[in-house]
Amino acid sequence: MYSLFNEFKEIESDKYLLRKISYSDSRDILEMYSDEDVMKFNSGQKISYIEDIIKLIDVIDNGFEKKWFIRWGVIEKSTNEYLGDLALHHFDENENKVQIGYMLKKAHWNKGIMSEAAPLLINHVSESTPVQTIEAHIYPQNTASIKLAEKLGFKFKELSSDDKDKNKVRVIYSMKLR
Repeated sequence: MYSLFNEFKEIESDKYLLRKISYSDSRDILEMYSDEDVMKFNSGQKISYIEDIIKLIDVIDNGFEKKWFIRWGVIEKSTNEYLGDLALHHFDENENKVQIGYMLKKAHWNKGIMSEAAPLLINHVSESTPVQTIEAHIYPQNTASIKLAEKLGFKFKELSSDDKDKNKVRVIYSMKLR
């Protein structure tokens, strides 16, 4: 599974490029992370300053170097616009399991972007790792994300609450790759 961390792999289709997030993406990331609607169902906090986005990009780089998580920027190839991101995190080598996460700038909601971009990452995981299961942990109120997970082929697994905050209930969707 950790072969994903050997080098940062770009993944692409005709329309989208999944690539390493860079400082040149800072303004687009700030647009996404400062939007209350976007951050409503994200476990991270709203970010309002570019300096904090720079720190976030450093955390993203460090997460890759330390083999904790990987986050790709989702880029529209025809315009080179940063649309959002896709991430793999909470790697569990004992169970060959990983979690997937995704975010889009609000201007790109309901356009089917993640319906096309997420399968690129899922196929990459399936073809290049021993991962057997991908999970999506979603707030129950995030109906758009639940619909996306179902459209991608994820199946409802269970409800789960955060050990630290019992009010943070998540719906867990699971996809078996093998």
